[in-house]
Amino acid sequence: MSALLEEHPGIDSVFCLNDEMALGAITAILETGRNIPKDIAVVGFDDIPMASYAKPSLTTVRVDRRLWGYLASTHLLMMISREVTRHIVKIPVQLIKRHSTGRVSVGTKGTVPLVRLF
Repeated sequence: MSALLEEHPGIDSVFCLNDEMALGAITAILETGRNIPKDIAVVGFDDIPMASYAKPSLTTVRVDRRLWGYLASTHLLMMISREVTRHIVKIPVQLIKRHSTGRVSVGTKGTVPLVRLF
């Protein structure tokens, strides 16, 4: 995260693959003296218990893990039995708004290219 912030100082938001990564991003961002969410918004994915206790508390995406597991295993069994070869499954999610995000002032920062780390 530190290298990303150094390379792209205009970043105003970060969406992390999971809450653990988001909590690490929050630490790195705060170490640079930036304010969350004023300077950079952070969103995670999982809604782990620690997300609500972080400072600032983490905005995250909640997914029903049991449903996710059930659908994945059901689909896998269907693929093994050749009942289906390809199928798109939509899993409902819920945005849990906390203090790591805020309202955006449109047009104040300009545009920054989307940066993807894989």
